[in-house]
Amino acid sequence: MSKKKEIMGRCDAVQEKPIDYDWSEGYPEKWEYWEASECPECGKILVGAGEVECDKAGCDGTVYNEGPMMNYYYPLPGLEDPTEAAKKLSDTCLCIVQIDGEYGLALTGGGMDLSWEICAAFIQLGYFPPVHFAGNLPKMAGKEWNKDTRTIIEWCKESVKIASSWVLRDLERVTEIETWLKENKKKNDNKKTAKVGPTG
Repeated sequence: MSKKKEIMGRCDAVQEKPIDYDWSEGYPEKWEYWEASECPECGKILVGAGEVECDKAGCDGTVYNEGPMMNYYYPLPGLEDPTEAAKKLSDTCLCIVQIDGEYGLALTGGGMDLSWEICAAFIQLGYFPPVHFAGNLPKMAGKEWNKDTRTIIEWCKESVKIASSWVLRDLERVTEIETWLKENKKKNDNKKTAKVGPTG
């Protein structure tokens, strides 16, 4: 029986949650974005904001990257290269955004519930998906069991396991404090009793 391959990913985003943000103002002073699309002429992945011309020799293709549409973003702690990250998302409905120096993911299109797509984007960037999405994948999302959904499920399960281990660790610490306080109270009560001494 073969040993199950260990999933290697970043834990930075496991506890992150969506942050509400209004994209209709502040660009590019307060925020900017990196979106990737495939050139319709040659297939090269083009990264940029707004109209982007293909720089491949002999190609005159262009794409228009509209950027974030839904008023939320999903933090990507520790992301270093937004251009390379955006390239990995060229076949998704998400882009990279930067708000006040912090990077995140943002949807470039809408839908009923895009938790599967959001989780897939985190995974493509090497992050375990936030439990906010990983623990709430919708059943009715037109998905079927295949290599892609299996991968997303495996990474989501790992996210929940990681978050659970952190919660259990916190519970152990609180329990230790509780025990310590009770033992101290008992010691202090015994000292008070000893000082009073027997009566008679």
